Amino acid sequence: MTMKNRKNTTSWALAALVLLPSVLSLFGCGDDTAPAKEDSKKAEARLELATKQRELFDKYQGNYDAMTAEDKTKAAELFGSEQNARTAFQKMSPGGTSTQQK
Repeated sequence: MTMKNRKNTTSWALAALVLLPSVLSLFGCGDDTAPAKEDSKKAEARLELATKQRELFDKYQGNYDAMTAEDKTKAAELFGSEQNARTAFQKMSPGGTSTQQK
C-alpha cells in the first residue's frame, strides 16, 4: 500500500468513526430516553394497579369476606385470582402474613 492510499484509507476510517454516532441515532440506536420512558409507563401502570387494589382493601377495611360478589370479581381481576386476592388481603392487614388462617 502506498503512502497516498494509506492516507486516504485513514481519512475514510476517521470520517466513518466521526459519522457513526449520527448514523446510529437516525436508526434509534443510542436513544437513552426510550428505555426510561418505557420504564416510566410501566411504573405508572403498576402504581395505578396498586392504588386500585388498596382502594378496594380500604373499602372493606381488609375484610375479604365482607365484599360484594361484584367486588370479589373485581378483586380477582386486580390481583390475578380469587386466591391471590385473599392472600393479598391477609398480607395487607396489620400483622398479616401468608400463613394466617382463613
